[in-house]
Amino acid sequence: MRNIILVLGLLLSVSSFSQDFKVFKGDTINRKDAKGLKQGIWRKYYRTDTLCSESRFLNDKPVGISKTWYESGMLKAVVQFGKNSLRGEGISYFESGKIMAKGIYQGQQKDSIWIYYHEKADTISAIEKYKSGIPEGTWKVFYEDGVLAHELNYKKGKKEGIVKQYNMDGTLIFEINYVNGVENGLSILYYTNGKLREKGLYKNGERDGKWIIYNENGTTAEEMIYKMGTKVTPAK
Repeated sequence: MRNIILVLGLLLSVSSFSQDFKVFKGDTINRKDAKGLKQGIWRKYYRTDTLCSESRFLNDKPVGISKTWYESGMLKAVVQFGKNSLRGEGISYFESGKIMAKGIYQGQQKDSIWIYYHEKADTISAIEKYKSGIPEGTWKVFYEDGVLAHELNYKKGKKEGIVKQYNMDGTLIFEINYVNGVENGLSILYYTNGKLREKGLYKNGERDGKWIIYNENGTTAEEMIYKMGTKVTPAK
């Protein structure tokens, strides 16, 4: 966060026996041992001296409970790590106190399934999947009433397969195929009545080949030929 900093004016850096640590209001925090590994309590503060985050480390690995707060003092997130495991359960909150998201951390990275919520509707806003911090698997986004809004798949952090977006009534807006994070293959756009609006092919992220634009009544309005993103000529 841009407005989150350590209160450097009130923190005293100390070096003793090759160990680095800080003293803030009489507490020893943010310590690294002779090997440069984080040990004990680590804290960050807002400019107002309000506590922003507090975590505990053992040999550079988070242990126990880690917490972050809004500048107002309201709890923002909690992560509970096991004594002998880097795997932890995390919950984040809106400043209103309602749950924003929950999921699993592996170390300090998101892992497995993460579920997000709409603040006002208390319904699921998104479902994400990670593998050691990298998007992996099917992601979904929902409107407040629970209708699916967006669906895509990740493979090793890159979009893979057909990406779909829907209107609030559940009808398709578009579907585009991705390969290794880039548009490749068929792309189709729809009118709100469900009829075709436009379709064509992508190649390495660029329009390539024939593209057809349709009138809302289903008749063909225009046909075009593209070569790697450049419109060559209207199709005959």
